[in-house]
Amino acid sequence: MCGEKVLPLVLFVGKSLFIFIILLWKNNFLPAPFTRRSTVVRRETTTMATTTTSRATTSAFVVAFSTTTTTTTAEKRRGRRLSDFYGSGGRRKASQNRRNTNTHHHHRIGRRENGTPSSAAATSSSASLGRSESGETVADAIVVVAGGFTPDNTWLPEWVLERLDYCAEAYKRAEGKPYICIAGSATPHKSPPLQKGGFIYHESTMMAEYLIDEHDVHPAKILKDTSSMDTIGNAYFTRYVHAVPRGWKNVEVVTSKFHMRRVKAAFEWVWGMPLKGDGDTQIRFVSTRDVGLSEETLVAREEREIESERQLRENAKMYDTPGKFAEWMFTTHKCYAVTRQHEIGDFEAVRKELGSNADKLGY
Repeated sequence: MCGEKVLPLVLFVGKSLFIFIILLWKNNFLPAPFTRRSTVVRRETTTMATTTTSRATTSAFVVAFSTTTTTTTAEKRRGRRLSDFYGSGGRRKASQNRRNTNTHHHHRIGRRENGTPSSAAATSSSASLGRSESGETVADAIVVVAGGFTPDNTWLPEWVLERLDYCAEAYKRAEGKPYICIAGSATPHKSPPLQKGGFIYHESTMMAEYLIDEHDVHPAKILKDTSSMDTIGNAYFTRYVHAVPRGWKNVEVVTSKFHMRRVKAAFEWVWGMPLKGDGDTQIRFVSTRDVGLSEETLVAREEREIESERQLRENAKMYDTPGKFAEWMFTTHKCYAVTRQHEIGDFEAVRKELGSNADKLGY
């Protein structure tokens, strides 16, 4: 008789306890070992902590968390395929606090009234670039200038990522999705990294990978220059390899603030030389922040940029047509002339040329 009364009571208590446990589980009140949800939260927290470390650490190794494998950033870059772009998701996005600190300069590149090329482009309003119905400036392309690798040749320095982050945001905001044209192959000042097969790992290639992997920019909208080895080459090859064949009329050129003097001088010179049947090209120069540079390095770079700008402006006065320019560039310039190709790779000579600033500049 007693057993008949106890059994229903035990069943009732057991059922109530079961329901209570289910309610606790659904509301995430159980300890981590009892719930899958808490495991997911813990993994996300770890990933967030990893992705908020400095890019210096990221360039060495970034752990990609999964249930079975751990992969370094370098390994992912080396084994990357364009097919990885499609259907990608959950990639780490760049910091959003960089967007509102860029400087804009609007210039019109073309002929003077007498038909000679402008040695310095006339300042124009942003309206001269053309605007969409929403008021946004319409650009055929965003040209981003390369800026080298980290000292160990495995990743891109902070100031280059800053440029790329700006380009990605500008690309996403733009109507019609302009091309992003990456200008830069290598530098004569240091050995280039190599990729699979022993081929040169161009700066523009690594920059393109960053835009694809970190910002989901479609690879078909990215163009790259794999020939230029300096700023004057950036301007030349982007104009004659990409801009002229595609008939670009509105272009945005992006680089860091410390580098803008030289970039403006180079692009105003090269893009200002008239071509038969080619109208004016509007260029909007954008300076991004000088991040990742010490005060000493920044001063050394700015001094070098001032001297480079002076030399470019001087040469622009003498070589003011495409023919004269090509003759100068491909017969006398260290990076492109056969007469000076033996100088490429002589890094000791480079250090002597730079003098006391060699270490400050990272050479």
